[in-house]
Amino acid sequence: KCTVSKDGLLQEVDDWLDKTEADLSYMSDEEIVAEMDTADFRRVIADKDRVVKSLRGQLTTAKRIVRRHKSICQETNKELTEALKEVLSLREKNQQLEVTLECLKQTVEMQAKGR
Repeated sequence: KCTVSKDGLLQEVDDWLDKTEADLSYMSDEEIVAEMDTADFRRVIADKDRVVKSLRGQLTTAKRIVRRHKSICQETNKELTEALKEVLSLREKNQQLEVTLECLKQTVEMQAKGR
């Protein structure tokens, strides 16, 4: 299984969302627009544009984090699969050796009785 914990990934995403939410400010559009002149309206639109661009950048970062974690998990799973194959192979060899030793033991016992 993956060595990167699901909780760790979720914590990173939560931290990212907390930071993002702290950057946002919400306005009641109807109330604000009614009191704005064109310059203020343009400034608000420009601010919102910067926030959207920032969010896009943060989303790109989050995607990279997820992609990196996915890659790490896939590589770890491959390594674990290879290790499991090796363990199973060693187990099979061990069982074969146990059978061989048991046969030798029986042969030695038979020879000892024959003397």
